[in-house]
Amino acid sequence: MFKLPEIPKLPEREEFEYKEKEFLLSLYEEFRASSKTLLFAVAVLAVLAVPLKFGLEALFEKSLKAAYRAPLLHASLYTPKDLEVVMTRLLPVDDRRVSVVAQVVNPNPEISAITLSYEFVLKDEQGREVAKISGENFIAARESKFILEPLVSAEPEAAEVEFKLSDIRWTRKKPEDLKLEILQKNVGQTLEGNFFAEGLVKNLQGFGLRKVQVQAVVFDAVNQNIIAANQTVLTELLPFESRYFRMVWPQNYPNAGQTHLTASVNLFDPGLILEKAEAVPL
Repeated sequence: MFKLPEIPKLPEREEFEYKEKEFLLSLYEEFRASSKTLLFAVAVLAVLAVPLKFGLEALFEKSLKAAYRAPLLHASLYTPKDLEVVMTRLLPVDDRRVSVVAQVVNPNPEISAITLSYEFVLKDEQGREVAKISGENFIAARESKFILEPLVSAEPEAAEVEFKLSDIRWTRKKPEDLKLEILQKNVGQTLEGNFFAEGLVKNLQGFGLRKVQVQAVVFDAVNQNIIAANQTVLTELLPFESRYFRMVWPQNYPNAGQTHLTASVNLFDPGLILEKAEAVPL
C-alpha cells in the first residue's frame, strides 16, 4: 500500500515574526560593533562614486575623440579615365580669322561627362599668346567628337593652337537614344565662289528638341587631314520635322574631299525636350 510522505509542520506565524525581529536586532548590533574607519571609508566612496563616474566617462570620451581618424573620402564618386585629345588643328579662314578644331575621345565605357570646360589658346611663331576662346561642351561614354570654333579673330597671325580641358562633371546615367538624320546632303561652290555645305536635319522623335547642333568637317582630297570646319545651330525642332540648314565659308576649297556632316543634341541638358525638363542625377 502506497504511503504518503510526512510533511514537516511549519512554524506558527508568531514564531516567524519573532525570528525576523531577532535577525534585524543581530544585524543592528553587528553594524554598531563595526569599525568607524570602515564606515567612514564606505561613506566617502558612496559620496565620490557619482562624480568619479562622470569624470571617467568624460576622460574616456576625450581619449576616443583624440584617437579617432576619419576615413578618407574621394572627392568624386567615380574614378574615370582622362579624356583623350587626339588631334588639334589651326585652319586659316581669311587674313584675319582662323578656325580651331580639337578631336576628343572618352575612353570610359559607362561614364559620361555631363559638362566640360574647354579653351583654345592661339600663339604666334614666338609662342606668345595672341587669342583665347573658351566654352562648354559634353561627351557621352565611348564617344569621339569634334569641338570647334569656326571663326576666331587672330591678329597678329596665329601659328599654333593649344587645347585645354577642365571642370569635368561625370555621371553614370545612360542617356536616351535620340535619333537624328541628315537628308539631301550637298556641298559645292556658290556663285560668289564660296564653299558651302547644306542638307535637311530630320527629328525622328515624337517630341520637339530645343537645340540641335550641326557640324561640318571638311577633309582634303585624300581624306586624311582636316582643311575646314564650320557649325550652326537649329532651335525648336518640332516632332518629325525636317529643317533645312546651310553653312557658307568665306573662301572656296577646290581640293576638298569628303565633308563629314553630323547633327547632335546635348543628351544631358535638362531643357533639351520642349515639352518637359527633368534634372540629370549625378
